[in-house]
Amino acid sequence: MGRISFLPITKNKKFLEAAEEWKICFSDKLSKSREEPKEMWYWVKRATNQCRNQTDFSKIELTGVKNKDEMKYHVYSSSKEPSVVVTLGIGLDVKAEIKLKETLPEGSRFFAADPIFKGNAELYEPVGAYFPFAVGKETDVSTALVLKNGKYINTVMPHIDIITFFTKFVRESVIDQFLMDNEGPEYDILPMMARGAEFDQNGIVVCQVNTEVHQADDERKKKFLSIMNTIIDEGRYAFMVSYATVHHRFFFINIEHPICVEKYFARFFE
Repeated sequence: MGRISFLPITKNKKFLEAAEEWKICFSDKLSKSREEPKEMWYWVKRATNQCRNQTDFSKIELTGVKNKDEMKYHVYSSSKEPSVVVTLGIGLDVKAEIKLKETLPEGSRFFAADPIFKGNAELYEPVGAYFPFAVGKETDVSTALVLKNGKYINTVMPHIDIITFFTKFVRESVIDQFLMDNEGPEYDILPMMARGAEFDQNGIVVCQVNTEVHQADDERKKKFLSIMNTIIDEGRYAFMVSYATVHHRFFFINIEHPICVEKYFARFFE
């Protein structure tokens, strides 16, 4: 997958210009926050929303897909090709996945992992394949924050690493929509999606991502700063939506891989 940078992203010049405009905007808005974790954590929401509104990326049509307590986002394709949707962390809420199943092309495939079998298994069964795992960076036994009896509690449990999950269980190389709300492991998984990192090494392409980035102590804010600096430097992903409760919720898209660009985003710049 290292060869990705040599592939022509798209022949669509207007898209390439819009992508460049967005990258410059995002980099400029966050230029003063790049060495200070608290500043980055604070300003990223404004930069995300301003750069979507103030650049031609505002032409990319986002559809809100509502869960019980939050909005996920999806950019639909005019292609009838089936999609692949992967969820990490169901949390007894499959409203967004049901909506996607109703509206995505026939034959679209759905996969989800959540370590709490009770409730999640039966909820997800009509949608797609459910796996009773905690998914993280590595296969080991470690602590996970899980929803039990209506409360989030820290529980020691086996984790499966995300690359094994994708290559052995999902077995799809292109993930159209990745819904990640697994209470912490996002801090380790997002760096794995950088250029040349583990996702690339295993041929896994992710086109659209909804992720919650959970409440950050000083250590996590440092990790977050590093993630954001990589995103700004590489220009692979464009952040389209950001809103904060106690956590940050982001929707971002892959503007580097030709499969994602041609299937989803170039059409808004015809």
